Amino acid sequence: MPSTDDPTETCPVPRVPRRALSRPFLLLGFLGLTVGFVTLYWWAVRTSPGQRQDILLFADAQSMNQVFAPLAGLLRPGLPVAVGLVALVLGALSARRRRWRLLAAATVVVLVSAVLSEVLKEDVLERPYLGDLGYTVNSFPSGHVTVATALVVATLLLWPPPLPRSAPWVAGGVVLVACVASVVGHAHRPSDALASVLLVGSVTCLTCALLRVPRTAPA
Repeated sequence: MPSTDDPTETCPVPRVPRRALSRPFLLLGFLGLTVGFVTLYWWAVRTSPGQRQDILLFADAQSMNQVFAPLAGLLRPGLPVAVGLVALVLGALSARRRRWRLLAAATVVVLVSAVLSEVLKEDVLERPYLGDLGYTVNSFPSGHVTVATALVVATLLLWPPPLPRSAPWVAGGVVLVACVASVVGHAHRPSDALASVLLVGSVTCLTCALLRVPRTAPA
């Protein structure tokens, strides 16, 4: 009698191993984002035209303050907490599935980005007085935006494959909301928020290059 067994039970479909992200591409991204961060700091913080343009954009954003300030006040601390909870759940699932490299990469991105942001802002970078161009305390880069962006990156790294096609757009939207909330909420200048995104991108590229992080989505 002919066998009724399912042939897929005896001939399992081979799994295609996920390839690591291109190391040269990641290192190039790290270099480009780092240069972008340094250039933005030099122009927006160390030059008079840069400070002036930054404060004008900051003042324009305050025109939305009456409408969006209450929401911005909730989103600025709330986004890192919400995204952090998602990343924490995904991290636990990754540990259960022994996806140690991705878990390590996500942890490094969050911790290094957060610590580096605060060290740069508080101990390394300075804001010279170049005229009456807003408050003189250095706020470059934004700690809240750094943490929110790093947690978004960690979520993308830890998400079980395949990554949804809409994921980069959703992630970008969350980062954008974090940036706008910090600026509209009168917490940071536009350059501070943009610098945080560049910083996290730089740390992410270097981390993925060094740890040989595999692709989350199919190549």
